[in-house]
Amino acid sequence: MAAKSAGPQANIVLIGFMGCGKTEVGRRLAARTGRNFVDTDALIEDEGLSMADIFAAEGESGFRRRERKAVERAARSRSCIIATGGGAVLDPGNARALKKTGVLVYLDVGFEDLAQRLIDAGGRPMLDSPDKGATESDDGRRAERARRLRRIRTLLNERSPVYESVADVVIPTEGLDGEGVAREIARRLDVARKQSSRPKYVEVEVEPAYRVSVGRGILRQASVSFQVPEGAERLCVVSHPRVNRLWGSTLGEGLRATGLETATFTFPEGEEKKTLDTAARLYRRIASKGFHRTDLLLALGGGVVGDVTGFVASTYARGIPLVQVPTTLLAMVDAAIGGKTAVNLPEGKNLVGTFHQPLAVLCDMDVLTTLPQRELRGGLAEVMKYALIDEPDLGELVLTNRTEVFARDSVLEPVVLRSAAIKARVVAADERESGPREVLNYGHTLGHALESLQLSRSHAWHHGEAISVGMHFAAWVSVLSGLADKELVDEHVRLLSGVGLPTTAPRLSWDDVKRYMRMDKKYRSGIRLVLLSEPGRPSVQDGLPDDVLEEALRRVSA
Repeated sequence: MAAKSAGPQANIVLIGFMGCGKTEVGRRLAARTGRNFVDTDALIEDEGLSMADIFAAEGESGFRRRERKAVERAARSRSCIIATGGGAVLDPGNARALKKTGVLVYLDVGFEDLAQRLIDAGGRPMLDSPDKGATESDDGRRAERARRLRRIRTLLNERSPVYESVADVVIPTEGLDGEGVAREIARRLDVARKQSSRPKYVEVEVEPAYRVSVGRGILRQASVSFQVPEGAERLCVVSHPRVNRLWGSTLGEGLRATGLETATFTFPEGEEKKTLDTAARLYRRIASKGFHRTDLLLALGGGVVGDVTGFVASTYARGIPLVQVPTTLLAMVDAAIGGKTAVNLPEGKNLVGTFHQPLAVLCDMDVLTTLPQRELRGGLAEVMKYALIDEPDLGELVLTNRTEVFARDSVLEPVVLRSAAIKARVVAADERESGPREVLNYGHTLGHALESLQLSRSHAWHHGEAISVGMHFAAWVSVLSGLADKELVDEHVRLLSGVGLPTTAPRLSWDDVKRYMRMDKKYRSGIRLVLLSEPGRPSVQDGLPDDVLEEALRRVSA
């Protein structure tokens, strides 16, 4: 059996619209990888009725009940390729059950290709007309084809955002046959085993200095990527359950040579879990394991994991060593570097925090192969921030290679290296954020306010999406304050929209937004913002009048 970067026991679950080829690709991928193949639709039909019969006798609700049972059965498998029905992951319970078993791979097929495959296909209850007799004449057949096209488009528009939001890997299938898609999936998920590379380094010149290591296969070499503290006896890997299932065993292999006793602590994903309560649970976990000041914590995850783990490391026993192992693009280029740690309060984001520099930051590019597309886009918000405040040509590098970036190809490595180098340079000049480092908060004043409002209103903002809107807002404030020309706003829209990031927010009350912006850490007797006179020329401005800020908010409100 071929070893998988997601772990040898993890399933590979194929999701996507009807007709996208999940069954064919699944069989080919199973043959290529030596795994068993499971088809949830086949499990349903094994009960003796076809899907058409089930729909006719029990309706869609009856079919979905049977589908849930089939998914539960498939989810008990290990080391399998699982092909799901087109509507399976629309049920959140199904999506959760399948995610627990491994990696969800979305086969992304465009409308035109799907229309060709499905326009005359039989045995599709979600598309078939209830009035069979109406299709017997030529006019009836043309009307039926037009109806099916409308139905395909409607369902695709409804389902595509769900597929993308739950997927760990998105495979664009345009121009690929079934074997080509299977080969691309195998390449993406096997990359850790086949493409280890010598790491490249960014030095963070604080006291003591540390390295950001960037490359492939770094998790498997973790023990040689940082110096184990003298006297250390234990380490604890802190992660989310899903991330730990995907990458915990790989990291464990890399840490074996340290000889340290290893514990694990996981907590659910979500900004709402970045709290003092989560930190308290981690304190108790490591205390129960007998951790002392020389033992260390490893943060395996994104910004939330890094912040919580860093906060606990900085305060447990008045400070213990920390290694950051970021698994998101956002954490690699920003959150894991620089030593800022924090947890949230209901009154605002990151209000309880410390500075605590890590021993090392290990950026293994392989982990990005299982990063959901939305998370990748969110990380690109921070990359575009660096382009706007420091190196404008970094934005051009991303836009020029947009397809390769979203395919997680090798171009992502220089993007991470350049972004990390910018962050390291600014941190070295102002470790405690007393002056120059504040420019790294470009877009974050409104962005954090949007996230804080999310915690109370349950609007599903991703951090990067909120920061993207925040940068667009800051550009408008720069223009309305007379600091910059309107071209600055146009450049923000070009860069941010070019990678699929939002630039507007639902209309919000200025009073609500202002309340959270006044809790921003840059606040000094008034709201202060990082603004630009042009790309690459940031400054912190205070004394900004409310009418300018309110008008800028109106300009970025949908």
